[in-house]
Amino acid sequence: MQDEEIIERIKKKDYAGLEELLAVYGDSMLRTIHSVLSQPHEVSERQDVANEVFYEVWQKIAAYQPERSRLITWLLLISRSRAIDHKRKLNKRSLEEKPVDDQELAIEESPLTKETFLGFIENLEALDQRIFLLYYFYQESPETIAEQTDLNVSAIYNRLSRGRKRLKERMTIDGF
Repeated sequence: MQDEEIIERIKKKDYAGLEELLAVYGDSMLRTIHSVLSQPHEVSERQDVANEVFYEVWQKIAAYQPERSRLITWLLLISRSRAIDHKRKLNKRSLEEKPVDDQELAIEESPLTKETFLGFIENLEALDQRIFLLYYFYQESPETIAEQTDLNVSAIYNRLSRGRKRLKERMTIDGF
């Protein structure tokens, strides 16, 4: 079945069109969701996000513009966006539920990777460490970080830039 046929069926609210869409593109959409929600504490949320994505496609198929992108591109963008939104909600909720300890903000990876990264950022000020972790590991927006730290957005960008330079210098010194 061609993309145009799938789209027309879904526009007509024919469930067979949605089933065909899932048969053709479902695996790619799920892989995208799984790649964003890859942490152990996020695995249980994947199915909820997938359901949200499928419902959004069902509701907004009329907004799809074939002249702007291929159907698969549009579907993967929706999948990625919903997964990132959900990841941010989870991270925000976890930050609100427990006191913030800068060392706990690092994403759980192998101990060597975590220790190495924390070793590099220990040269940064505590506030810069927190900003760095929120931005790079928790994918928080600079606006959200600014609200949490009582700084303006340009200060967040400046601190991120300076932090990257310091980390690059430190990595060069340590031979990475």
